[in-house]
Amino acid sequence: MVLLNLCTRVLTTYYHIRINEKYTTAMLSTNMTENNESRELIKIQWTSGKFSIPSLILHKTTRATINDENVMTIVPWFHEFSMESHLAQCDQFLYEKAVSMSNINKVDHGHWKETVLTSFWGVDQTYNQSKQRERKETFQHIIKVHEFSCIYDLQKTKDETENIIQTLLNYGLVKTSHLFDISAVKVLTNLFLPLAQEEDDGYKYFVSEGKSRALWSWLGNVEFEQTQLEGLSLEEVNSSPLLPRLIKNHIDLLAEEEERHDIQCSARELVQDLLDNAPNELYNNMSHASDRKTAGRMCLMGILKEASTTHKEVFRKLRVTLPETYNQV
Repeated sequence: MVLLNLCTRVLTTYYHIRINEKYTTAMLSTNMTENNESRELIKIQWTSGKFSIPSLILHKTTRATINDENVMTIVPWFHEFSMESHLAQCDQFLYEKAVSMSNINKVDHGHWKETVLTSFWGVDQTYNQSKQRERKETFQHIIKVHEFSCIYDLQKTKDETENIIQTLLNYGLVKTSHLFDISAVKVLTNLFLPLAQEEDDGYKYFVSEGKSRALWSWLGNVEFEQTQLEGLSLEEVNSSPLLPRLIKNHIDLLAEEEERHDIQCSARELVQDLLDNAPNELYNNMSHASDRKTAGRMCLMGILKEASTTHKEVFRKLRVTLPETYNQV
């Protein structure tokens, strides 16, 4: 009975819309009250004299009724009929969701604000597999929402998701590069295309004319164009199916370089600490020992055991684990 009533209402509405097609078209293409009020709308499509009714009827949509289950469905309708007030409500809803998913803090230092990744993003990608999986799913949703916001002109959501993406690129690729898999890179690449070419003092460079410049802006700061696109024409770059792969390889290369530098710094920190403290500890433990060989060995084991606790994160980065015999010290 409910389905029969719904079908009757749809067909009746279609009959009135078809008879008054000129009036209906004008109503939905202007800022008339019918365009902006929370009332029932049915999307009718005519192709070669035929019509189809896709499915959903929007009825009295308010901020309170927007949720995770329906927002991706109703936004295209609001966008189709230029229902700006409804779009703004959906934009605010998705913006707040993006902020809650970002796991990024702003630390106020007075004259400037520092962007800090929370521990959600800060866990090394080789550590804690369940956390890594959760981060991956969260990031995939952020990419999906970013693409959606670009398609339907949800400016607040677009700006916030762009900020999240660029923050994850700028603050620690060692921890975040795995998030930017080839599927994510393809989406972000399609959003910054097409590129155009500009010239300044004889120097030619590419600029994005796409819907989102989140990825391209970052690439401009890491010498991607100079190292990966040298010698390619504008047409070749815009039409190349290999562009996402080039970008992905560049991200991975930068992550590897960053990891090497991080390990070098960690090793330097550990060695410097041993150089500063080990000689004195050896001297103090061996000066009065009858068996200096055994005393020296036990002292060194104690020094390394203490260092593994004091510099636990450094040992993890270096992938160094002390043997079980050190627990006896």
